[in-house]
Amino acid sequence: MGDSSARAPTVLIVDDLPLNVMLLSHFLEAEGFRTTSASSATEALAASRQHQPDIILLDVVLPDQSGFELCSRLKSDSRTADIPVVFLSALDDSVSKVRGLETGGVGFISKPVHPEDVLAAVRLHLHLAEKNRAIARQLA
Repeated sequence: MGDSSARAPTVLIVDDLPLNVMLLSHFLEAEGFRTTSASSATEALAASRQHQPDIILLDVVLPDQSGFELCSRLKSDSRTADIPVVFLSALDDSVSKVRGLETGGVGFISKPVHPEDVLAAVRLHLHLAEKNRAIARQLA
């Protein structure tokens, strides 16, 4: 994935439950990722614009706006449109999964999350994002 030793990828964790944020941060940081967090859609939008995370783990149910609505807003903003969004949710039905993809998400992980699933998704989507940037540079 290029020069990963110079700067570890940053994962923005968006969840209104502090325990979920703590658990996700703990195992992601143990694997060498940097993490930052937000507990609402409003905070997440500001953090995404300011910090430009490499990937966002986004809970569907937030206190001020749904994760689906937030994802649509992120994808319509040129500053955040290229950041991969993986949904995390206890909503495990097909309608929710499809809606997540339709709003611009790249994946959907059901809660309770398993560290291996999250790590695999994060690594995969960071790799794909890097490949997309490389192709865009070649076409420019």
